[in-house]
Amino acid sequence: LKLTKECAKYAQLFTAISTREDSGIKLCNDYLNVKAQGVLDPTLLLDREDYMALCQNIPGRRESYLLAYLLDMTDEQKESINSFATKNKLRVFFCTSEQEVNFSVEEWLSLYRDASFIITNSFHGTAFSIINNKNFYSIINVHRGADRFISLLSRFHLADRLFKEGDQLPDSINPIDWNAVNREKAKWQDAGKEFLKSNLA
Repeated sequence: LKLTKECAKYAQLFTAISTREDSGIKLCNDYLNVKAQGVLDPTLLLDREDYMALCQNIPGRRESYLLAYLLDMTDEQKESINSFATKNKLRVFFCTSEQEVNFSVEEWLSLYRDASFIITNSFHGTAFSIINNKNFYSIINVHRGADRFISLLSRFHLADRLFKEGDQLPDSINPIDWNAVNREKAKWQDAGKEFLKSNLA
């Protein structure tokens, strides 16, 4: 309680506070006695073209593949992803925290550019799937960082892309209406940029 009061005192000195998680708005109101505005993660304030300009010199991959971008991958997840890929006739490109592979920023961006489908348990892996308009499924650990996934996907009406660890993945690739997602993203981008302009002037 003492630490909460101390944090509240300093939080109230800020001109404005933003949070990417919807739960953060409630926490700021309930415990810090400040109003916070929900905004997109900063990576989503840029458009796909901004990122693709960075990797334009990386040759494109011609073979269709499923990008599995995973942090702390389990044997169960690997088996499930391989099964999904086989059913959908895709080669799997695993990119995990356990691999001793160091990609440059440009190479990492090109993996998203060229993928046919993405499965990830990374928040930013999910964000870049949306940025690149790639069909995807996100796997969340309900005990760690789930709120940011839920907030992000709810804003774009993509909650059906979310699975808990241990859930059975669908057999097929369900397409996303990217026109609808991009319209919603544009609204959130405008609101986020306006928040910055209003409070950094």
